[in-house]
Amino acid sequence: MVDSLGDEGCMSFPQIERRVLFAEDLHGLWYLRSDIMAAISSLQGESVASQKIRQITSMFEGLLPKGMFARPGSSLGN
Repeated sequence: MVDSLGDEGCMSFPQIERRVLFAEDLHGLWYLRSDIMAAISSLQGESVASQKIRQITSMFEGLLPKGMFARPGSSLGN
C-alpha cells in the first residue's frame, strides 16, 4: 500500500504512510484504502488512483469476509 503512494505520496501524506505502516490488522488496512485513493487522486488523478486501488483490493481476496467488499462497479470494490 505504501508502494502505491510512491515517494511523492509518502512525502505529501506522511500521516497516511504512518497509518499504513502501523495498522494493527487487515481490517485497519482495508479501511485505509479510501485515504490512499484520495491521496493518489490528488497527485496522479482519479484514473491512476482507481487502478491502484483495484490492485490493492485484489490483495485482500480470501483474507476478509466477502461482505466487506464493496459492490461491483465501486471504485473501492472488486
